[in-house]
Formats: sequence, structure tokens, C-alpha cells
Amino acid sequence: RFEFTHLVDISNEEQNNSRLSFRADMRGQNPIVCLDKAESFETPKMHIGMLAGDLDDAVNAMHKHLRRSVFTLPAARGVKGWVVGGMGPERIMDVTASKHFIDTIAAVGGETFIIDAGWYCPLGHEQKEWSTRVGDWYPDPERYPNGISEVRDYAHSKGLLFGLWVDLERLGFESKAIKEHPDWISESYDNNGYLYNGKYSNSQLNMAIPEAAAWAEAELSRIIEEYKIDLFRLDYNLSLWQKQNRYHGKHTDENGFVRYYKNTNAMYERLRRKYPNVVFENCAGGGGRTDVGFVSNFTHTWVSDLAVPPRSFSVTNGMTMALPPEYVDRLVGGMFCHRHASLEWQARNTIFGRPTTNDYNAVGSETNPEQIRIVKHAFDVYKKHIRPYVDDSLIFHHTPEIVGGPSQRCAVSEQPNGLGILERSSGDGRHGVLGVFALADCEGRRIVTVYPKGVDASLSYDVTLDNTGAVLTLTGYEMMNNGIRITLPASLTSELVIYEAR
Repeated sequence: RFEFTHLVDISNEEQNNSRLSFRADMRGQNPIVCLDKAESFETPKMHIGMLAGDLDDAVNAMHKHLRRSVFTLPAARGVKGWVVGGMGPERIMDVTASKHFIDTIAAVGGETFIIDAGWYCPLGHEQKEWSTRVGDWYPDPERYPNGISEVRDYAHSKGLLFGLWVDLERLGFESKAIKEHPDWISESYDNNGYLYNGKYSNSQLNMAIPEAAAWAEAELSRIIEEYKIDLFRLDYNLSLWQKQNRYHGKHTDENGFVRYYKNTNAMYERLRRKYPNVVFENCAGGGGRTDVGFVSNFTHTWVSDLAVPPRSFSVTNGMTMALPPEYVDRLVGGMFCHRHASLEWQARNTIFGRPTTNDYNAVGSETNPEQIRIVKHAFDVYKKHIRPYVDDSLIFHHTPEIVGGPSQRCAVSEQPNGLGILERSSGDGRHGVLGVFALADCEGRRIVTVYPKGVDASLSYDVTLDNTGAVLTLTGYEMMNNGIRITLPASLTSELVIYEAR
């Protein structure tokens, strides 16, 4: 829990003193932890900074600090910001479909292929049983008659890394693992969840139990080594009401989550160091567990399963304030994002985080070359103008507050309106990309003048307007003071401005 209090002394008009105070504490069912004689306890780390500046200054100062002091593990294979692609249980995930996905991902410039939830389920049971069978991490022999290596080797032949989805911290109620270890399942504080083994539980593996945590670590090591994966996608699919964990401690019952995360975070750090060439991707039912302590042991994190425009821009806009954009996963080609907006809009949204791609046509159908071209072009812009400079890059939120319908609560039915503008630039001001996104309420053409913030006033630039390919020669001073005029033809269209110093 965080509390902030702003006190302004208005009694003296000449001085007008202002004071900001704050407090932070741990909240949960008590007792949170009971220490034995030889035990010690370290509170979670909190990072505090103060500066004089605006929101962009604060965001970029925080990102610089996080890159330098928190996200310190080396990038997997020397690349920070892989373009990831994969398939999930909404499709039949057999060998034929897997190879089709691999071909598509390679065509658009993706760099990895992941088999998501369901690879351990009987063929045709992906959608109904992917959640109830977690914990038995063995590829289904009917689905992969020649073993998982057939798909892995095909991905490698196309130049892609190969990965598997693993919901490591859960044991499904239909798994063999839960029958072997029924006492490892978390117990609820009240009568919520499922009645299992005589107590109300969920399917969460209680990582507060040392033996359970050791099993999880050994199992993930086995998966990485036996299946020779290049990427591990963690998931953690629990609803808020399920995240209750009574731990039977040595002296009394405790809230189990202090011990849970002490064991869990230490495990992922050890595994990341043990397998430095494996890409570690975090996901928690979409966008859970995005705190910097947890993300620090991963190369990037999913921030939402909501990929439908224009809300997907709001997610990108908000989460790139909280985390450096290279850690923020954004998707094109899946999770129903095709329902709204142009494909350019969707693909461009991804490059202001870290792009992920999916499929663009059904198995057995012909690929639409224009779709492939649009997505590949966006990824090429990302690889050329964003990723090489990411270690010292800056991000500017030109429209920091994105509001929805009449209540401005931005519920699912209330789409964000107006314009969304994001900009990423290199720290030296020589390279940058600025995206202008029309949201839900543009009626007819909309003309806007944008003022790039990442440029150097003393430099001259080649400025490309991506919709037409027109190239202008402008100075940084001109762009900062006169701006660039952009025309958007309708709602849910976009423009990309690329600038590069001459």
C-alpha cells in the first residue's frame, strides 16, 4: 500500500510552502510472516526518486535507473527486444498448423516461435483442458508423433528460436502431478475456490513450501534441457479471488506470499543465470505481476491480453510509463485485435513496446502478400530505428492521459477517444520514431501538428512520412518549433514519422 499526502501552506502568500509526504507498507492477511530463531526477513525493495521536470523527464529518469540498477541480467543471446511469434489453444496445434505458423512468422520478420498453452494436452482438447492439465509437462504423442523436436527443428530451419509456454506455478486438477503432491496446493483463507483434498484450494502450486519450489525448479530445468528450448514463456493464470495462500508455518498459520515470492524470485534468478541464452518471457493471465522486482528476472513481460484497438493503445501508453518499453509486450495478429483499426495501426502500436506477432491466414489458405508486407515493414522499422539504440533510448508520451466514454473510466464498452501520440528516440537524438494514432471518435479527416521531442536542435534530419514514403529534410530546430503537419483520414488510422540525422 502506498499513501501520498500533499500539504500546501497558504497562510503566507509570499512563501507558499508545499510539502509532499508518503508512506509504504505491506498489506495482507496477518500474520504476514513469523520468523524462527535463525531466520531473517528483508522487506521488498522500494525505489524513490525526485526531480524537477515534467512527466517525460520523470518517466525517462525512472527507465534509466531501472536499466542501470534493476534490469541488470545480460540480454539473452545479446538481443534486447526479440520479435516474438507463437500459436495458442484457440487453434488446433498439430504439426501441420505449427509449421504454417512458423512460415508466417518468418515471413513477417519474427524471430521466435512459441507453442502456447495446450502442447501437453490430447489432440483436439486444447481449448477445454489446457488449464486443467498443467503440471504434466510432456508433449502429447498424438499431437507430435515424432516428438517436439520435429517442430523445433523446423523452426530452427527457418531461422527462428523455439519456445514453450509453461504455467509452472500451477498443478491442474486433472494432472498426474497434483495426485502425486496434493499437499503442495495452496489453501484459501475462506471457502473460495475448489474443495480438493478436504480443503478449499485453487490450482496454485504453493511455492512457499520448499519441496514444491525445488520440484518446480527441477522441472523447468528438465524442460529447457530435454526439449532444447530457446525461449520459456511463463504464465500464471489465477483470478484475484484465488490468490489467497494460507501457509502452515512452524509456529502458526501465515500469509504465505512473503515466503512464496522469496522462493519464486530466487528460483527465476538462478534459472536465468543458469541458462543465459534462453529468452525468459513473463506473462500472468495477460498483465499480472508487472512489478519491477518480478520482471527483473525476465527479458520482457506481457502487460495485457487485451489487444483490440483502440484500447490496446491505452495499454501501450500507460505501461510504457511504468516499465521501459523494451520490456512491454504488444501484439498484432491475435487476441481479436483484427476486429478494429487498420493493420498498419495495429502493427505500429507494437513497435512502441516489444512486438509480438501471430497468424494472418488459415492453414491451407493462400497468404495475403499485402498483409505480410505491412507487418514486416513495421518490424523492419523497429529493428532498424528502435532496437539498436534501446539501452539509452527515451520515450515521450505526447498524450499522457487517454480518456474513454462519458464516465472517463474507460470500461471495456467505453473506447478511448481523441488522439494518441507516442515517440521513441535514441539518447543522442540522432534517431527516432513518432506514432500518431486516431482513436475512436474521429469523424472525417483530422489534421494535427506534432512536435518531436527527441530531436537535437543543432542537427539536420531526413524525415520520412511512412504512409506515403515522402522524405523531408528538416532541422531539429524546425521540428521542435514549427512541428510536422499530419493528416489522418478517419478513426483508427495512423501515421508514422521516422527521423534520422543526416
